[in-house]
Amino acid sequence: MINYEENMINTHEVIDLINQALSDKKPLSLSRFGHGEIANMIWPDNELWTKGFEYFKDYAGATVSIEILKKDLIHSLMTSDIIGLHVSSSYKGVDQKCAEITREILKKVSFEPKKVCNAWVTHEIINYTSFWDIMYNNKVAVVGRRNKAAMKWFIKHGINLVDCISLEGYRQIDSVHEHLKNNFEWDIVLISAGIPATIIAPKLAQSSEKVVIDFGHALDILIDGKNFNERELVPKWKRSSRRKQ
Repeated sequence: MINYEENMINTHEVIDLINQALSDKKPLSLSRFGHGEIANMIWPDNELWTKGFEYFKDYAGATVSIEILKKDLIHSLMTSDIIGLHVSSSYKGVDQKCAEITREILKKVSFEPKKVCNAWVTHEIINYTSFWDIMYNNKVAVVGRRNKAAMKWFIKHGINLVDCISLEGYRQIDSVHEHLKNNFEWDIVLISAGIPATIIAPKLAQSSEKVVIDFGHALDILIDGKNFNERELVPKWKRSSRRKQ
């Protein structure tokens, strides 16, 4: 059984790797495989876990068949430079179960990742001054459905934001990839777009030869501040989507 938890890198080391890649002008991708990604990757071997993701599917951008998602996620797993995974030592039971299923997936695809950090790394990284040193000293792009709110936040805080676009669902992956690949302004991009972020990260890093971070709810935390409520994100989005229909 593959036990990736024995040699995980911490948040400081992740920041060092990002800094080194930027300094050397080399590509680097950080992709995080959380509950939703694992729910698609374990299909059809654990229908209960996969079914538990159904409510979050559209919010997470899983808008194509599970066969396509599984294939693309496994490819991302095998090609990302740094992989964020859940751990069995987590205080959350759901994260512990996710770690167990993750080990099953790794064994099934016969893959042992070289650099693994905690799946919650981006929630932690925003509390580090060294991360914000990176933000202030490089040209930044932000991608996600909350791009307009993100633009206001980053400009307000003095970040050199050179691009800020939406990514809503799997079918926009290719167009977003082409846009960013052909825009040579940015040095590092933060992508908060659910499963599409996990899929696009290694592909974009290689094609652009730049740093791509699957940023996740860290963007929501920045935008919402003290009002951040993870449990309310999906219901709020579903209500908003119904009003637009």
